[in-house]
Amino acid sequence: MPDIALPPAPSSPTSVSTGRSRTRRVVTAVALLTAGALGATLVTGFAFAAGGGPTAAQPTSVSVVDRPAAGAGAARAGGLLGRVLHGELTVRAGDGTKVVEVQRGRLTAVSSSSVTVVSTDGFSATYKVTSSTVVRKARQVVGADTLGVGDEVAVRGTGGTATVIRTR
Repeated sequence: MPDIALPPAPSSPTSVSTGRSRTRRVVTAVALLTAGALGATLVTGFAFAAGGGPTAAQPTSVSVVDRPAAGAGAARAGGLLGRVLHGELTVRAGDGTKVVEVQRGRLTAVSSSSVTVVSTDGFSATYKVTSSTVVRKARQVVGADTLGVGDEVAVRGTGGTATVIRTR
């Protein structure tokens, strides 16, 4: 019987999809890394704006609600930062790091030396108020004595001491 040449076997679907799958995985990984780097840059930039000296590094945690916060401050912060309720951010400061505390919520207690803030998720924290604490209301620096129970505030501080309290 004469030898008959058979045509080459078609490429298997597995080998074709593996190439596409590998490309898709690489593109997805690059997209996720880029998004993560962008998010980390935004969080670090927001916290770095707090200024101050270095402290020991601490674990980082941020609590977020699933809806954007209202107001011009949220629009400027944008995205994830506009939805932060409370947390600690470890940022670069000089030659070391610094832990910055942030919280948004309602004042439930106010005295000449401290304020207590409760976020909408029930988290409560008390911050010391010192002569160097800056209190801002409607973009104006005002005295801490203008704060009252029920005020909506955003607090930024370090070591349990408020450095900036912003009211609406």
